[in-house]
Amino acid sequence: MKLLPPARGTESHRILLRNISDSTDDILGNSSYSLTPNGSVSVSKLKGLVDLSAEKVFEIQHFTESAQANYGLGQPAKDAKVEIYTQVFIQKIA
Repeated sequence: MKLLPPARGTESHRILLRNISDSTDDILGNSSYSLTPNGSVSVSKLKGLVDLSAEKVFEIQHFTESAQANYGLGQPAKDAKVEIYTQVFIQKIA
């Protein structure tokens, strides 16, 4: 699994994959930093493997030191197309 979530103007931030079923943090992303209030976009990258021996519920959580209401979790392109922020890549390994 690989996650690529952006942040802007949030100061410190980190992504994680939370296992809701077991109440555990299964994969932590790297810490990253984006200056406030008008810093550039930075990405907290997460990459890892999860062994699923049973059905589980997962949640992507993105923690930020400072909240930015309009652009904190990604700067919109404003080109009248659908905006894409956090990207998730999942691959089943047999």
